[in-house]
Amino acid sequence: MAPRFAERRARPRIPVDQSVSVTILGPSPETVPGTVADVSGSGLRLIVTQSVPVSALIRIDGFGSMLLGEVCRSQWIADAWHLGVILEHVLENADEFAAIAAF
Repeated sequence: MAPRFAERRARPRIPVDQSVSVTILGPSPETVPGTVADVSGSGLRLIVTQSVPVSALIRIDGFGSMLLGEVCRSQWIADAWHLGVILEHVLENADEFAAIAAF
């Protein structure tokens, strides 16, 4: 029988399947497509096709929002990179703010 491991997360994960745009921040920012696989109160799991290092700061645009976070886990699973992201800031209704700024 396989050993059972206790769940260590403080908050439950909610499954999601949402396409987003991911910008890896730094001196030469790079934007790649991604998919949010699941979310919790403090973070999310993001699936991308390129490696992103642990501790990288990223911007996620989707859900009509802009999210800023730090990669805390980066693991190759099957055919994609699965990133654990700790969310630092969430700007909801980012589309509305962009429209106001353009006005």
